[in-house]
Amino acid sequence: MKYLCVIFLAISVAVCKAQQNKGNELSRAINGIPDTSQALNLYSQYYNPVPPKGDDSLLRANRGVNANNGSVTGSNTAFKLTGSEKNPEYPGIAEKAGMLITSVISINASLHYYLENFRVKPGNLLGITRKKNDSFIYVTDTDSGYAEKFNLFVDTSSAFEVAEMNAPRFDNYEAFVVSKLMENFVRGEGPEYYIFPTNGIISSEFLKSDILKDAMNDFRIGKTVEKKQYTYNLIDLAKNVLRFGTFNNINGLVGSGNITIRKVNNGVLIKIFNITSLTSGTFGKEIFKNNVWPRSYIRNHTNRTPYGNISQTFVLFVTDDMVPVYFGN
Repeated sequence: MKYLCVIFLAISVAVCKAQQNKGNELSRAINGIPDTSQALNLYSQYYNPVPPKGDDSLLRANRGVNANNGSVTGSNTAFKLTGSEKNPEYPGIAEKAGMLITSVISINASLHYYLENFRVKPGNLLGITRKKNDSFIYVTDTDSGYAEKFNLFVDTSSAFEVAEMNAPRFDNYEAFVVSKLMENFVRGEGPEYYIFPTNGIISSEFLKSDILKDAMNDFRIGKTVEKKQYTYNLIDLAKNVLRFGTFNNINGLVGSGNITIRKVNNGVLIKIFNITSLTSGTFGKEIFKNNVWPRSYIRNHTNRTPYGNISQTFVLFVTDDMVPVYFGN
């Protein structure tokens, strides 16, 4: 495991030297995408159907929870979860290595932020927290067996809806977001579940992502893309660095993603869900068998949980005529 740390530290130094000061396009005019209110209405209609009065089973099922409090779903399976009680009592060698690696990623993201926005104090992400359910709603972005083995769950009963109105303060708003998410993950602070604006600055970055292109290719040949995991490996990370000059972007942070694509009137609605965890954040672990991978930590709702899981949802609405523009013919 110590070799994994050495490999990643060497990669971090090389990438840090290669970082480019590109800035960020803050005024993003995406042709063919409707106004925000229309996109939000579509999002509500297709991802958060309103149940009949007095019956929340449909809403709970839509979020991955069955009628029993505390149950969660992976792909299609519901099972019981004991929350943070599943966390390792003491971090082993694998967990300590993962903490070192993710801490280096966080430091690197902070360095990238200051290189890109040296005139601006970072502050906090702006937004509003909305309580969606009184009981915990644990979900995962992968299959249930894998999630159980590595504690890959987050509570989505409460969501922090990110507001991007402070983006013009930054030369590179994306660098700020990535740095803040990694900082909150490592420290165990901030929200557990983030929802980014439909067709917003950060969500729109996924129009350039390899995982979304793979998902869209499947969808356009008739395959069902419903809560389907699309993987992101070290080769994809290297391609990301070559393309953007850094892995400290939202595509690099998210890596693999759980994607849903649905046909709606005049376009397609895309939802990308990701859990940032100690397991997923330990780059380089893939060269080892998964029985020595670090186990993740489910956040404790009473005490701060450093390196505890956090999650993000990104939503896009792309009109039919713009699909070939972004994803090819």
